[in-house]
Amino acid sequence: MSKPILLHLGEPIKWNHELYQKLGETFVIIRNESLTRDSFIQAMKQKKYGEFYAMYRPFWNSGNEMGNWDSELINLLPPSVKIFASAGAGFDWVDTGCFAQRGIVYCNSAIMCTESVADAAIWLMLDTFRSFSWSAEAARSLDTDQFWDAHRNIAAVTHNPKGHNLGIIGLGNIGFRIAQKAHTAFGMKILYNDIVRKSPEVESSVEAVFYEELTDMLAVSDCVIVATPFGGSKVLDGPTISKMKHGSRLCNIARGKLIDEDALISALESGQIAAAGLDVHYNEPHVNPKLANMKNVVVMCHTAGASIESHIGFERLGMENLLSFFETGKALTPVNAHLLPSVKYALVVCLTMGDLTAQVLGALSSESSVLSSDVFPSVPSTLVKSALDRLASREMVSYQTLDREEVVLTEEGKTIAEEGSHEAKVFEAVRKAVEGLKIGDLPGLVGKESAKVGAGKAFKEGWIKKEKDLLVANTDSITDLTREQLRTIQEKRTHPDVKTIADLRKRKLVAMQKVISFRICKGPKYAAELVKEETDLTAEMLASGSWKNLKFKSYNFKAQGAHTPSGALHPLNKVRHEFRQIFFEMGFTEMPTNRFVETGFWNFDALYVPQQHPARDLHDTFYISDPVVADRPRAGHETVRPAPESSSVGTKQEEPLDYDGYWDNVKAVHENGKYGSIGYRYTWSPEEALRLVMRTHTTAVSTAMLHKLAANPRPARYFSIDRVFRNESVDATHLAEFHQVEGVIADFGLTLGGLIGFMETFFAKMGVHGLRFKPAYNPYTEPSMEIFGWHEGLGRWVEIGNSGMFRPEMLQPMGMPKDMRVYGWGLSLERPTMIKYGVSNIRELLGHKVDLNFVEGNPAVRLEKD
Repeated sequence: MSKPILLHLGEPIKWNHELYQKLGETFVIIRNESLTRDSFIQAMKQKKYGEFYAMYRPFWNSGNEMGNWDSELINLLPPSVKIFASAGAGFDWVDTGCFAQRGIVYCNSAIMCTESVADAAIWLMLDTFRSFSWSAEAARSLDTDQFWDAHRNIAAVTHNPKGHNLGIIGLGNIGFRIAQKAHTAFGMKILYNDIVRKSPEVESSVEAVFYEELTDMLAVSDCVIVATPFGGSKVLDGPTISKMKHGSRLCNIARGKLIDEDALISALESGQIAAAGLDVHYNEPHVNPKLANMKNVVVMCHTAGASIESHIGFERLGMENLLSFFETGKALTPVNAHLLPSVKYALVVCLTMGDLTAQVLGALSSESSVLSSDVFPSVPSTLVKSALDRLASREMVSYQTLDREEVVLTEEGKTIAEEGSHEAKVFEAVRKAVEGLKIGDLPGLVGKESAKVGAGKAFKEGWIKKEKDLLVANTDSITDLTREQLRTIQEKRTHPDVKTIADLRKRKLVAMQKVISFRICKGPKYAAELVKEETDLTAEMLASGSWKNLKFKSYNFKAQGAHTPSGALHPLNKVRHEFRQIFFEMGFTEMPTNRFVETGFWNFDALYVPQQHPARDLHDTFYISDPVVADRPRAGHETVRPAPESSSVGTKQEEPLDYDGYWDNVKAVHENGKYGSIGYRYTWSPEEALRLVMRTHTTAVSTAMLHKLAANPRPARYFSIDRVFRNESVDATHLAEFHQVEGVIADFGLTLGGLIGFMETFFAKMGVHGLRFKPAYNPYTEPSMEIFGWHEGLGRWVEIGNSGMFRPEMLQPMGMPKDMRVYGWGLSLERPTMIKYGVSNIRELLGHKVDLNFVEGNPAVRLEKD
């Protein structure tokens, strides 16, 4: 019997030469090197290649070399053609229906570029969030203005993808791989829309949420990736794009004709879509100039799948399709099998066309019940179940799950079934060596693995023996029982001898596989087709009365609602509100903190901080460059610090405060000591005291308020929560500006024990119990204590505040009575907020890198107060 003819279209094989050699053993291969449409049409009319059986197109391109494979080309093919195996993923350039009418199976190699396309999709997604291409383009321009423009402004419009919703249209092989990468590497939440819902196992592996209606998913997705084949119509037209979440992003790695580019441009211009990443285009190879010139759009040249690994896979899978079809009558990755009249219910494994639910209903059209394994042998049970669940929810079908165990070959088992066992290879190599074979030459002939495993078994079977230093055959022929057993299992999915199965399992040549099938029956509401359910009751329906004959979709109360843009309180403001409530409950009055710029006098000197103290160095404090200094505080100047409305502080405001005396007292206590102190013994500089600084703590405010209180001494409680500034290196736990929570209590006869007791009460209202105190040093408090609380999450004690009793050197220069004592304590607002909201990097909480979705999505906070 002569070998069938294979027409090899285009470029020669580049990688899989051994498999191509095997292809040549099965087919007579003829090359058609000219790829112009006219030359091919002429060749077909002239019957240049005779009655060829198959076509193979191994090179990767878009099909444009010969134009579309339409009826003009397909109908010129000889009746002998049974299969066309092509490289690449898409098939919009192929009339698969026309191929089916001619009885020709069309196969593509989409699965082989899964990794490459998924990588490209992730890159496009990242670019829409982070604008990497803008930065790269600015750097390549060598223009310093563009460089600084990108450097300064990108951060204001970019976000991290972590925690955002990624909506995927089409969760096939590529879509699922995108979901895996985005969920695992970037912590994104996966949403998807597909014609068939995936199995619970698939969904749970990436924590995916299924949306039956595309527009429902679009309304809550922060970024949408199109990963579905082109089925002849746009998936995202103008009305559909208008349903997308405002400010979301869009990426397309599928086909350009799936998106209405004019509608996309309008959405980008209006801000409906914030950014887009496009590997494919509507009118390739022409790229829409408006899209290409938009700074928030990154465009590529349909190269998402362009990697060497993809090319190698394209070549190999095309040849494997041809060999499988020739040997078994079944291709591995058919695209149009469901359209072939000779296969009543054959389906594409990846379901790239049509709706599986329609196929299920079609199978039941002439039968009361069917078995899925008979009707849909090539469809995974998980996909069948998804379709059945959808139909069962509408009472259109009912089904019963059946399961059984089959014996299947492992990869090594498949190789042995095809090429022979290791021991048979060893025997054949030894038999061919008439004068004997050196043991050291065996690995070079049969491979290291076969030499290692097969030699011992061949000796054990008595097929070979050793004479001196040579291996010689001990028989003329053998029966490769292992290969025969594996071929029986490959054909029947079982073996009559249980012991044989156990032995092959031990050798890891076969494995047990659970096979699930379904007995499908018509349900009480069975119909030949699935009627589309309307989601909206329109004015037109009411006017025409058409609503009476329509079926409306039931409400899905589990689906996320459409996102409504709105304002939101920052988490810091929420925690700040809780702190304020605690202070108010405990009888405190809020101090005015509306001055970010202070003089060194209020920020340092009045607090008994020496002018040589390290805290006053440039590396710790921001000094104002213009103006450098301020005027001395004088009588009447206190009006810039209004007293709290609910406070009686300032009842003697008609008597101006004695700033001159206060100034002189502070100078004296620094230079020579006073009130029982020996001072710091240095020459105090008025100029240094008047230098302007960004306040390093809100204790500067407390000092000014206590100075006013000294004019009319009495018990008082004050607090403040506001920003302070430190010239520190910014990292995950430190910022150059942050919020300080501060409280002071002034009263007569206060003690350190009273301070400890008050701290325990105060922090208990924040939900922190069992405090520890550690002695500390502050220039303006003595004694001083650091406050520690137990952090359950970290499993250790962490510092949560600083406290102490203000020194006489600070209080008495103001005019405070000797028996007046003042507690002071403070903590940051950011640290408890980070703990409450699980934030590990303080830069995600405050500053230009804050994710607005984080601000909007966090619930109201409630501290566990006693």
